[in-house]
Amino acid sequence: MNWTRQAIYAVLTVGLISPVAAPQLLAFPYSSQIAAHRVYSEAPIAPNLEAIVGNADRLAARSPIAMSKLDQPIFLTDGGWRWTMAAFASRSAFAISRAPFEAIVVNRSDQVADKTFRPAKVGGTRSLTGTLAHEMTHCLQANKYGIIKFNPFKHPELWKLEGYPEYISRHTELSGKNYSLTSEINRYMNLMSKATGIWILSEEGGCEVPNYYYKGRLMIEYLMDIRHLSYDNILNDTVSENTVYQEMIKWKDGIKETQK
Repeated sequence: MNWTRQAIYAVLTVGLISPVAAPQLLAFPYSSQIAAHRVYSEAPIAPNLEAIVGNADRLAARSPIAMSKLDQPIFLTDGGWRWTMAAFASRSAFAISRAPFEAIVVNRSDQVADKTFRPAKVGGTRSLTGTLAHEMTHCLQANKYGIIKFNPFKHPELWKLEGYPEYISRHTELSGKNYSLTSEINRYMNLMSKATGIWILSEEGGCEVPNYYYKGRLMIEYLMDIRHLSYDNILNDTVSENTVYQEMIKWKDGIKETQK
């Protein structure tokens, strides 16, 4: 065995994995303490970032699985080499969370405008507040149910995994007086009828996500707000995704009939 070669491979592997596990090794030029979070940034930290992080905290704290203190470190990149090093195989995402280390790393963002970006011709924009709340909720999932059940290699079905953080992070929108779940289901169905891949616009003129984010959020919303199931109930339920979806559609159509 060539021990020199093995040592070189080991060093390279550690060098690649270290930024994923500990993004602070990437020497972010700016940092600040915001609430319980240590925030690292490639750009100067804007005064309104405190409000953005605070709003994300409040959204995540609404989750029944929330822990008493949200203190994940947050890393704001400019979408360049630091993002590439930290995101590894997830470079097309708005952000990532590293559950074992509870670190949240964000793709290119505009703190003043409360926006984050991913490389996309259409739908490559999302609020920084919503992005942080989504990733905070992923950390809550791992904290509540354990890294053995929630990790990149083993996790619940994607609609349960991603639908719940979408539901939590979009609470402000979903609780608006003009919001309608039945209308939103109709919008999803219309978009899916025209879709040519897995990506779909989850909000008008804004965020584009994989369809299981949008579909999952609608199904979680239906199960929690209409059927009043807990997230524990949903995770433990063995009913198939298609069965739940068809049940939701039947409910929607029933609502439409009663309104005639």
